[in-house]
Formats: sequence, structure tokens, C-alpha cells
Amino acid sequence: MSLSLWKPDKRDDRYHRCLDAPTCHIPRGFHRGQPGPPGAEDRLDDCGATAVAAHHRVSAARRVVGNRLQTTIAGLQQTAWVVDVDTLRTADPSDDIISVSGGDQSLLAASGALTAANATQVAVGLAVFHSGCRRNPNEGIAAVQQVGTLGGGWLLFTFHSVCDGKADVTGALVPYELMLGRSVPLDFLQ
Repeated sequence: MSLSLWKPDKRDDRYHRCLDAPTCHIPRGFHRGQPGPPGAEDRLDDCGATAVAAHHRVSAARRVVGNRLQTTIAGLQQTAWVVDVDTLRTADPSDDIISVSGGDQSLLAASGALTAANATQVAVGLAVFHSGCRRNPNEGIAAVQQVGTLGGGWLLFTFHSVCDGKADVTGALVPYELMLGRSVPLDFLQ
């Protein structure tokens, strides 16, 4: 028995985890680097799968009142993730071991009444969800950095074996230094 690992989301061409379909499939080109046309699929057995997904988005907006330009906003987002699923040769998705690595970076700039620029980077290294725990990864690290004209900061998270929906803050720079040594809720399933 196998499980569906990814399904296309028609809204933005990204792929999302899907546990309810009867077969395991991911688009060719997103599986272990195999080339292929978009939409082509690889069928995988129930031993597990590795999927790689990347997404890039550029956006811009302008606000014009009368014939006068008031605000211009531009943004850039890049996302890349590697997800490895070990199904342990069972049909039950709750016992899967899921490993996630990757990151996201975004840049937002605005000019007009308020001129500002902000860059945010998120990196996740070997975040592993063990069997029976989906509230938080049970091992691995993550770093979040934000810099910009309105301030910035940096946090380093370490994931722990307790399945409590939290991560430990093991590194922090201003303005987050008061979080150092605390366990904070992840809330990513909300």
C-alpha cells in the first residue's frame, strides 16, 4: 500500500502534502532530480520518497491618486524545500518519518509616504518528524533572520524530542535576546 505524497495546488503551482489519495506520486522533476515535462509523474513504491520543490515569485504594486504616484511596493520571494518521507512500509501515514530541509527568503521594498526595505530568511536543517509526532520536529535546527530599515534580528531554534509543539531558542540577537533559553510554540499547524 502506498500513500499520496504531493498533489498540485491549482492556485499557485506549488505542491502540498496530501495523505488521502490511494497512490504515491510526485511530479517528475521534483523527484530525486529526474528531468521531465511539468505534470509528468513518477509512481513510487511504499518505501518512501524524496521530493524537491522550488518556487519563485516577483510582485509589484503601485498606488496612483489622480495623476500622482503615491506608493510603489515591490517584492521577491524564493522558496526551496527537500522533503523525505520514510513510510516504514506501512499504509498508516501516522508512523511515517518525515525529514525536511530547505528555506525561504523574501525581500519587500516600498517607496512613497514611507520608504522601507525588509529582507527575511528562514533556513531549516534536517528537521525530522518522528513517528507519531506532527506537532513539532523531534530533531534538527532552524534559523530566522530579518534585516531592514525598520529593524531586524536573528533567532536560532533547536528542535527537541518531546512532542509538545515547541522549539528551543538556542541563539538570539537583538531584539529577540530575551527569548534565549526559552521553548516557544511553533503553531505551524494552525
